[in-house]
Amino acid sequence: MTEVAHGWVLTRVPDLKEKTQTLYKNHVKKWVAPYLNYRALPVDNMAIHAWVKYFDMVKRDGSPKTAGTILTRIKSILGWAEKRGLVKPINPVLNLNVSDVGEQASVGQRVLQLDEIAKLWLQIESTRATLATKSCLQLIFITGARHSEIGLAKWEHFDFENDVWTLPPENSKTNKAIRRPISSLMKEILNKLATVYGNFEYIIPGSNPRKPMTTHTINRYCCRVWEQLFEKYNMPKFIPHDARRSLSTLLSEHGVAPHLTEKMLGHTMRGVMAVYNKHDWMKEQREGYELYCKLVLAKKRSINSSKK
Repeated sequence: MTEVAHGWVLTRVPDLKEKTQTLYKNHVKKWVAPYLNYRALPVDNMAIHAWVKYFDMVKRDGSPKTAGTILTRIKSILGWAEKRGLVKPINPVLNLNVSDVGEQASVGQRVLQLDEIAKLWLQIESTRATLATKSCLQLIFITGARHSEIGLAKWEHFDFENDVWTLPPENSKTNKAIRRPISSLMKEILNKLATVYGNFEYIIPGSNPRKPMTTHTINRYCCRVWEQLFEKYNMPKFIPHDARRSLSTLLSEHGVAPHLTEKMLGHTMRGVMAVYNKHDWMKEQREGYELYCKLVLAKKRSINSSKK
């Protein structure tokens, strides 16, 4: 199985996005090679009990959700290998469901309320992190963009004459360009970044200014900020990706139409709209972003006033 998995990593995975490549390579390195490499038993000869025993080990050393994820990954690997004649077309592992070996990966439900986002903003401002680190988390929360979209953003992607940020297809999960307006608060943050780091290459530079900040860095910073907020306010756990759900939910509560929040999140429109309607509602998006920033900053001022 390990040989087949490595063939998949070398041949199929390079066609995927960089972040996905890293994830899949780690899956094989951590959950396939160490467990299945020692077996002299070829993948075609693995009986169902051998597969179940393997997933029991993954569940023991990882979690039920990890076992479910790895089952999905192994099915993908074997499907790729079967089409190339590397394995027999029928393998007992293909009959296993996620519920047989573990659990489905959970869909996030966390939505931060306005007062929580305002408290987060105040906490970010009070930390000793670098401007790049602080700005990255702030931009994630006021744009609803994915962390990878912020992390890979370069100054050349920003049109400051028309205040439009164009995400190129290669940086988009949908492989399509995404246009977002630059809100006044976003421009303020970008101006600070340009003053400190210069306006070349990435807007959020890593330790090497010509490379972007790593996902691990911002996730670790977000966790540290949350720990401080938990200590102060007993605030429930949140991660950067929750910013997307929060922006969409809060704007919907304030009357912003669903098709606009979908555009703001960079989602692909569905059905007939996806085929015929290529309009990106830039004016309406801009109004939505300005409303969101206005609500957050107003709540921030309210919290500051109550402390005095």
